[in-house]
Amino acid sequence: MPSHLLHELRRKYHHWMAVIFDNNIDEIAIRHVIWLAALEDEWGLLELGCRYATGQSMPKNPDIAMQYWHRAFSKNGSFSKYAAANIADFYLRGVCVAQHSNEAMNWLKIAAELGHPESQYNYGLAFIDGIDAEQNHTKGIEWLNLAAKAGVPEAVAVLQKLGSI
Repeated sequence: MPSHLLHELRRKYHHWMAVIFDNNIDEIAIRHVIWLAALEDEWGLLELGCRYATGQSMPKNPDIAMQYWHRAFSKNGSFSKYAAANIADFYLRGVCVAQHSNEAMNWLKIAAELGHPESQYNYGLAFIDGIDAEQNHTKGIEWLNLAAKAGVPEAVAVLQKLGSI
C-alpha cells in the first residue's frame, strides 16, 4: 500500500476512535487524539491543545496548548479559525503570554475573517466600542450581522439595541 494511503488510513482510524470514545472512555479517546497530533492532523492538534488548556485527560499546560494551536493554525484548514480564536483568547486574557490586546485583536481579526462566529461578534464589538480598533459603527455592524447570521444570539441582541435590525 502506498505510504500516503497508509497515512490517510491511520489518520481516519484515529479520528474515528477519538470521536467514538470521547464521551464515555476518555483514556482511550486521548490516546487517539495524541496519535492524530503526531500525524499532524489539524483536528488532532486543535483538540490536544484544548485538552492541555483545560487539563482534560492531560496535565493542564497553557504553554503546550498554545504550541498545538499554532501548529493547527499553520495547517490552513477548516479548524484554523478555532485555533486562531483560542490564541486570541489567550492573548486577551494573558494566559501563558503577556496580556497583549493588539496581538489579541490581530488573532481575533484572523478568526473572524476565517468565519469563526464568536470572533466575528467580538471583532464587531471592538469596532463599535473602539477597543484596539478605530471606532467604526459601520464595520462593527457588518461584523455583528455576520455573527448574527451564524447564530450568535448576543449579536442579534446588540444589533437590536443599536436599531440595526
